[in-house]
Amino acid sequence: MKTDRAHRMGTEPIPRLLLEFSIPVMTGMIVQAVYSIINRAFIGNVPEAATLGMAAITVGMPILLVNMAFGMLIGFGGSAALSLYLGQKDQDRAEKVLGNAFTLVTVLGLLVTVSGIVFLDPLLRMLGATDQVMPYAREYNLIILIATVPMMIGFGLNNFIRAEGNPRTSMNYMVLSAVVNVGFDALFILGFRWGVAGAALGTLCAQTFTAFLVLRYFFKKRSHVHFHVKNLRIDPVIVGKISAIGSSSFFMQIGASLVQFVLNNQLMVHGGDKALAAYGIIQTLLMFFSSSSSDSTAAASRSSGTTTGQGTSFG
Repeated sequence: MKTDRAHRMGTEPIPRLLLEFSIPVMTGMIVQAVYSIINRAFIGNVPEAATLGMAAITVGMPILLVNMAFGMLIGFGGSAALSLYLGQKDQDRAEKVLGNAFTLVTVLGLLVTVSGIVFLDPLLRMLGATDQVMPYAREYNLIILIATVPMMIGFGLNNFIRAEGNPRTSMNYMVLSAVVNVGFDALFILGFRWGVAGAALGTLCAQTFTAFLVLRYFFKKRSHVHFHVKNLRIDPVIVGKISAIGSSSFFMQIGASLVQFVLNNQLMVHGGDKALAAYGIIQTLLMFFSSSSSDSTAAASRSSGTTTGQGTSFG
């Protein structure tokens, strides 16, 4: 099965592979965007946390974008490097990329978590949290920071599943993550009335579940590449290749975080908590409408084109 998949990636026409990979990626991203809308709808229907809760989530968006930036750095860069080595029939280096990527997301995730928790209050103040929003923002973002490692594993390493030629499984994991997240949100927000803390806990549970699925995939025989203890040791050459390929996505996401930081502060100055909450709703809708844009196709081409051995520009 996995041998046939690898053979297809090296022999079938690129347009067919691009279409086959683009559709699952776009579907998964649309589902994730729909989840974001539902998530905020839950919070908006809790009277005691509606406006301030939405404002708290918007305030913490730059933190989430930084988490995603590191996930993209490792996920996009590592998956492209994995595809390149698989296209060159270099199984050992491909598995070394996987092992190094796991070490990187774990170490970077822990660093982001610890530093974020230590400096959480001044960071939230800098991001625009007022005295009214601060308790909600602290409650929400503390849990989101705890979820950083599973979030980076689930988001980052899921790209490797697509890169080795299994886009449908990658999509299924994204869809399952969204469904589980909505289920926990309904339980925690509407059932237990935990407000923004319930939304963050739903994210933590869903991302932990996704990380488990992704790691289990690579430990099972259906995967073309597997984890080996020896490959967890950092290789500067591998890390350099991952960083070089993933740096563009990383800096674009960091730029988005900086833009969000400026917007948050200007919204607080000119409109206050309600303006910040309103922008959070608008931002969610924009995320939905942009979820099937060229970024989806670009992500798919990173996964399919390089594996054929023809996308050598990544090397």
